[in-house]
Amino acid sequence: MPTMPRHEEVIGYLQAQGWTPREPWGGGTVWSNGDFEVLVPGGDVVDYGIRMRELALCVADFERRRWTSLCATSSRVGSM
Repeated sequence: MPTMPRHEEVIGYLQAQGWTPREPWGGGTVWSNGDFEVLVPGGDVVDYGIRMRELALCVADFERRRWTSLCATSSRVGSM
């Protein structure tokens, strides 16, 4: 099972895939890809791990990928 990507890896992945940051909301940032939006949580939220997993699942579903594949790809993109 892949490890959950770090915040900067997620941001790097979203940027590389054409997602656009929109506005801050609830301690995080809303990102969009067309009409689809996700919330990237800030690192200081209590349930950060749960929210990051939910984010990975949402993005993977939108991109029609397995979330484990998305986590592995974001780790490679974020480390570049």
